[in-house]
Order: sequence, then structure tokens, then C-alpha cells
Amino acid sequence: MTVDPGYLIVVTTNEVTDMSDFIDTSDALQEASSAGHPVCLATMINWAKRDPRLGVKVGGRWRIRPDALRDVLNGKPVDNLAA
Repeated sequence: MTVDPGYLIVVTTNEVTDMSDFIDTSDALQEASSAGHPVCLATMINWAKRDPRLGVKVGGRWRIRPDALRDVLNGKPVDNLAA
């Protein structure tokens, strides 16, 4: 499915985010598995709930920021994504 990146935006804590910066959870799970860190969907969602810089919920589905996911997979604690 292709979505016009200018169409979807998310407002979180007074911040507007372009959804083209995010990937869906299936792509995030595949990226984690490819990096040698297979995790389940519940784990990915729990990480996103713990720190909104990793992901946001849009229309009942989670979207994950790939750069933040790479940081987590490389050992950076979820709570320290902004640092």
C-alpha cells in the first residue's frame, strides 16, 4: 500500500510528525530479525509504549521509527533514545 506522505501526520505532545518517517510493525519485525534480534510483535509494541520516540499508534496500528529501532537493536536502552 502506498500512502502520500504529505497526507498523514500525527500530533504527539504538540509535535507534528510526518508519517513517512515511520515503518509498519511487520517491516520493523523483519528489520529486527535481519539484524539478528528476532522479537515478537508484543515486544515491539511494549517498546513503543515505553518511549514514543520509537513509535506511535495511528488508527489502531503501531508505526515504528526505523532509526530509533536501529538504536535499540544496537544496545541503546529504550528509555535513552533522545540522548
